[in-house]
Amino acid sequence: MNRLELENRIHRWLLARGWRVQRTTPVPEGWLPAHAYWYAAYLRRLGFRPGTLIDAGVATGTNELYEAFPDAHLVLVEPVAEFTESIGKILRSRKGVYFPVALGSEPGERILRIEPYQPLLTSFYERHEVERTGSEPVMRTVKVETLDRLVASTRCPRPFGLKIDVEGAELEVIRGASQTLRETEFVISEVSVLPRFEGSYRMLDFVSELDTQGFEVCDILDIGRTATSHVAYFDLVFKRKDSTL
Repeated sequence: MNRLELENRIHRWLLARGWRVQRTTPVPEGWLPAHAYWYAAYLRRLGFRPGTLIDAGVATGTNELYEAFPDAHLVLVEPVAEFTESIGKILRSRKGVYFPVALGSEPGERILRIEPYQPLLTSFYERHEVERTGSEPVMRTVKVETLDRLVASTRCPRPFGLKIDVEGAELEVIRGASQTLRETEFVISEVSVLPRFEGSYRMLDFVSELDTQGFEVCDILDIGRTATSHVAYFDLVFKRKDSTL
């Protein structure tokens, strides 16, 4: 009995018992199709080489991003004071700077809705019914800066890699970053699909704004879903249109 006959006999035996065996094609680098990956190794695979990582909406840290680019300078931006201690720990092992402000399309002050039991969900905006936490937010006035003004105030190596996760204010960050984006290699942003926040942007508006700034979508790192499995947001990667990567 040759190898093919043996394989066919085993296959028929398994089929008779309700099992099906199917040959698969090896996947380059081990990344499966139809999956999303928020992993350091996958981020490195995209080929970017940022001199500085700007993390807008740090919270407890974006560890996979920092691990992907261990030599990059960090610019950490987070207005929620509850995360100050966590950010201090990050900067004890990495070179960088921390700005305890919010980012927007213009400088000033705004009221932030602090979620008392889930500070990660803090936002400028009232949450849509589909994402309400059931807790009464604590109103806190915070300073708002544009990313362009922050970058101009500190010396850091180029090019930039920009990550944004600011609970509904992502478009405002981009609109205050036109100068910074000219020196930016990639943008990773949480982008709402459903209307998650009252008065916030539409997905089309965000993608169109980055298109105007010279960027296009090149990957999806994550898909956030509601309890009923509707797509709530994507974590999208944008690269420069003129990039050779």
